[in-house]
Amino acid sequence: MTHVGDRLVGRRIAQARKSVLLLGPRQVGKSTLCRTLGADLHIDLADQAEFLAFSYRSEAGAEVDLVVDRGTDVLAIEIKASRNVSPTDTRGLQSLEAVAKKQPPLRKWIIYRGERRQKFDNGVEVWPVPEALAALE
Repeated sequence: MTHVGDRLVGRRIAQARKSVLLLGPRQVGKSTLCRTLGADLHIDLADQAEFLAFSYRSEAGAEVDLVVDRGTDVLAIEIKASRNVSPTDTRGLQSLEAVAKKQPPLRKWIIYRGERRQKFDNGVEVWPVPEALAALE
């Protein structure tokens, strides 16, 4: 049974043709909605095998939450729940850069709940969530 609200949300997302991040509790229909809309890229972070295919972890424990090969570049994203970030939060991104090939180029992002876009000296770009989603369109 499909709820009227579900159909309306699905229609709005389909018409927007933007990057959308669906968050919510398990078993409420997020994955079904993505499949129904024919998403270009759908990553279920609750599926361990799928998560590992799109993430990075070094033997030393450095991690990157999401790594996406977009053809022209590779986008490595670290997601922080904090409203503040610092260069120490770039450890995983720097580790990935050290082992990654230079072609295609690696773009390093931190997406966070803060309000100010910034760029650290090590080349990591820091994006507030709304701006990052808009940039991914």
